Amino acid sequence: MALTVAWYRRPTLPRAAGIGLLVGLATLTRPTELWSALIPLLWGIGSWADFRQRIAFWRQHGAHLALAVVACGLMGSLQLLYWKVVSGEWLVYSYEDQGFSWLRPHLYQGIFSIRAGWLVYTPMMALAVIGFWPLFRQHRSLFWGIVVFFCLFVYVTFAWDIWWYGGSLGQRAMVQSYAVLAFPLAAFVTQGLSFKPLWKYAMAAVCVFFIYYNFWLTHQAHRGGLLEPSFMTRAYFWRIFLRYDVPPDARKLLDTRHDFGRHRQNVQLVYANNFEDASEWPECPIPPVEGKRSVCLGAGREMSEAFSFPLSAQGGRKLRAIAVFRSLNKEWNTWKMAQMIVKIKHGEQTVSEHSIRVFRILNGHETREIYIDVLLPKKPFDRAEVMFWNAGSSQPLAIDQLRVERAD
Repeated sequence: MALTVAWYRRPTLPRAAGIGLLVGLATLTRPTELWSALIPLLWGIGSWADFRQRIAFWRQHGAHLALAVVACGLMGSLQLLYWKVVSGEWLVYSYEDQGFSWLRPHLYQGIFSIRAGWLVYTPMMALAVIGFWPLFRQHRSLFWGIVVFFCLFVYVTFAWDIWWYGGSLGQRAMVQSYAVLAFPLAAFVTQGLSFKPLWKYAMAAVCVFFIYYNFWLTHQAHRGGLLEPSFMTRAYFWRIFLRYDVPPDARKLLDTRHDFGRHRQNVQLVYANNFEDASEWPECPIPPVEGKRSVCLGAGREMSEAFSFPLSAQGGRKLRAIAVFRSLNKEWNTWKMAQMIVKIKHGEQTVSEHSIRVFRILNGHETREIYIDVLLPKKPFDRAEVMFWNAGSSQPLAIDQLRVERAD
C-alpha cells in the first residue's frame, strides 16, 4: 500500500515493478492472494468521475502497468520452476480432492461458527467491519477499493471447502487482510473518539475485553491447552470460556452436546453388564478391571459386540451410559482414540447415534469411570445399544462395569 500511494503521487518504473513483485510474492504464498492486485488498481477511486480519470491515468502510464504485470509473473514463475524441477510438471495440484464451492461458500461457518469462526475468535475485527460505514463517510476515496477487496477476499477465503483451514486459532487465512482492514478500524476509532465520554469509556472497555479475550485464547491454544482447534463445539466453548482450569470430563463435550452433570432426577437403572460372560481374548495385555473378565480391545480386536437392551419411549429423556476403563498407554492421535458409542434404535433403524472419544479423558496407566449423556429423541424408539470401538488404535483398552441409567 505504501508503494501504491507513492506511485500515484509520483509514478516511476521502479515503484511499478515493486508493486508487481509484492503482488507476485503474495500470490506465491497463497494463489488466492492475487486479489491483492485490486488494492493498487482501485486505490483512491471514490466516484465514477474518479474511475474515468483513473482509466485515463492508466492509459497514460501503460508501460508501468505492463512492467508490474511482468514483475508479478516473474515472481509467480518461481513456483512453476520449482514444480518442474521437483516433479517434472509445470503445474501440480497438491490439494488432492479439496477445492472451492463457488456457488455455496461457507460464509456463516467461516465468520460465526464456534468451530473456527473469524469473528468468534477475533472479535476486535468486528469493529473494523463496523468501521466501513464511517470510512465511507469520512474517506470515500479509500472506501470502494477496500470494500471490494474485502468482500472478494472473504468470498474466496470461505469458498474453500476446508474452510477451517486445518485447525488454527480462529481464521489464519484472514490475517493477510488485516493491513487493509486497519483503515476501517481506524475510521471506527476516529468516529468513537468524537462520542460523549460515557460512550468512549464503553468503547474502551469493549476493546480491553477483546484484547484480554485474545490473550486468553492464545494462552489456551498453547500453554493452557484447553483450546482444541478444529474440534471446538458450542457446549465445550462455553464450558471453558475465560476459565483456566476445568475438570477432565469437560473434554467429552468436544464429541457430544450433552453433559447433565448432577441435574438428574428419578434415576433408574435400565441395564447393567459386568462382562463376566464376555468372550475371552488371550492376547489382552491388561488385567481385568474387576472380576475374571473385562471387554478388551486392541490392535487385533477393534470392535466390541453391541450390548442391546429394550428401552421404552415412555419415561425420562436423560440417558447415561457409564463404564470403567483401564488403559496401558494413552492414544494421542485423536482419530484413533477409542470410542464409546450409544445408538437409539427403532427396530433395525438407528434413530440417533452418539459417541465420545475415551482417551480425551483417560490417561495412560489409569483406571477411570467415564460416562456419556444422551438426550433421548422425540421420535419413536424401542431399544438402545452400547458398543466400544478402538478406531484403528494399537493401544489396548479394558472395559468393565457397564451400566445405563435413565432419568428426568
